[in-house]
Amino acid sequence: MGQKSFVARDMLGSTSPPMKQMERREWWLWSFVVIVTLLLTAGIAAFALPLLRSETDRFYGLNIQELLRGLLGLVLLFDIYSVYQQVQIHRIRRQLMSRDDMFRVISENADDMIAVVDATGKRIYNSPAYERLLGYTAEELRGTSSLEQIHPDDRARVAHAAEQARKSGHGERIEYRIRHKNGSWRVLESTARVVRDASGKSTSLVIVNQDITDRKRAEEWLQHNAFHDALTDLPNRALFLDRLGRAFNRAKRHSDYKFAVLFVDIDDFKKFNDSLGHAAGDAVLVEVGQRLRNSLRKDDTVSHQSQGAEGPSASQDNVARLGGDEFTILMEDIHDASDPIRVATRIQKVLAATPLSVGGQELLASASIGIALSTSPHESAADMLRDADMAMYRAKALAARGASLDS
Repeated sequence: MGQKSFVARDMLGSTSPPMKQMERREWWLWSFVVIVTLLLTAGIAAFALPLLRSETDRFYGLNIQELLRGLLGLVLLFDIYSVYQQVQIHRIRRQLMSRDDMFRVISENADDMIAVVDATGKRIYNSPAYERLLGYTAEELRGTSSLEQIHPDDRARVAHAAEQARKSGHGERIEYRIRHKNGSWRVLESTARVVRDASGKSTSLVIVNQDITDRKRAEEWLQHNAFHDALTDLPNRALFLDRLGRAFNRAKRHSDYKFAVLFVDIDDFKKFNDSLGHAAGDAVLVEVGQRLRNSLRKDDTVSHQSQGAEGPSASQDNVARLGGDEFTILMEDIHDASDPIRVATRIQKVLAATPLSVGGQELLASASIGIALSTSPHESAADMLRDADMAMYRAKALAARGASLDS
């Protein structure tokens, strides 16, 4: 079966009329041969044997009648054997065709995309699932290389996996991106098996592809939600501590590397919730988080805490709530202790410059900010975050004392 069967399925689709016509022609040929040999046998028996019943029947000690009878018997046995062989060939072919039909039904109804490529990477067969999932017809794919629709960044890895599969007989499970006919990218999970000829030489690869785009999106969504605040979509506490820990370790390895943590708390946030409701309070948090992010330079990270997070995120700009109204900022690779002070001053000016528009009302917000520098002794990233929190409370107390003196 092997490669030829796949080609037949691809070209003909099923047990095709040309195949049946070929079978009928074979039967006519075999029947003609058998009929001719039987007629010859009958002719010899009817006309040749009576002519040989004479004194000349023996020639050089041989009985010619017996010799002819033996030859006629051999011809008859040949006819019987020929008919038997044709019946066996027909039975085997029917079995193979039945398997081909079963494969066709499976491949046409399978959700997975099944492909066969030759040793040069040319497509031999593509199941109908390719058209359903990627939009390409079998004719469109047959004229292209098996790597043509694969994402350029993934082609080398896919080609290497195919080569390893040809050497080992079966390939490892890999994931790669492939272009849909509409131009979008889908993610496939693929495995490959080798088809070998009678001598054991690899002739082609049978590749089974599964579209896992939706699964990958779900995984990315879960990963994102694990390290992002659902309200503000900024990094949560787990992500912030991960980045802070990385900065902490880097400062240990490089003495010239300095960073700072800013702890931002919205002043009188409880009044927003009590007077306007929690929906308005949430809107304030979202707007403040956005302003914090916009007021930072490219390398700064804003963080907003969320519970139940695990592990780091790939994002470089995230926020999460540390309390009801607390934000943190990581400033990396600072050159002077005055850098975080300038950023804190800028944040306070940004919050005070433009009122927040919440529920049709304009609200003025302010924030108290505490700063912790990496140049101060800290045992861990959590200790540094705690010091920034304490500095924020001192700043809030000083602001409250100044307000009471002014009044």
